[in-house]
Amino acid sequence: MRASSIIVGLISVVLCTSALAQSPPGNLSPKDFDLACAVVAGAEMGASQNEQNIPRRDMAVTIFAFYLGRLSGRDDSKDWNAIAWGRVPELQQEARSSQMLDRCVHLYISKTK
Repeated sequence: MRASSIIVGLISVVLCTSALAQSPPGNLSPKDFDLACAVVAGAEMGASQNEQNIPRRDMAVTIFAFYLGRLSGRDDSKDWNAIAWGRVPELQQEARSSQMLDRCVHLYISKTK
């Protein structure tokens, strides 16, 4: 039973991130978009630490916190930090999409002007 739950969860995250990469942000629910962005930013944070790219890592940290805040604002009963970080290793390199990160950054900039 647990394995099937993990598989279903993984499939849903892959579909969310795939949909984000292939379509405009408006085609995902706000919650799915925010979770996909938190996962993308988390993956970038981890990769940027290994690459010693401090400005990119700092940007990813800001984006990660922004999207966690949006998720927590919708549903504070879940540990969104644990959920997002749990998805990063599941997706591995798929989570590091520059196209997805660009869309996430674009929304962040439009909301914080």
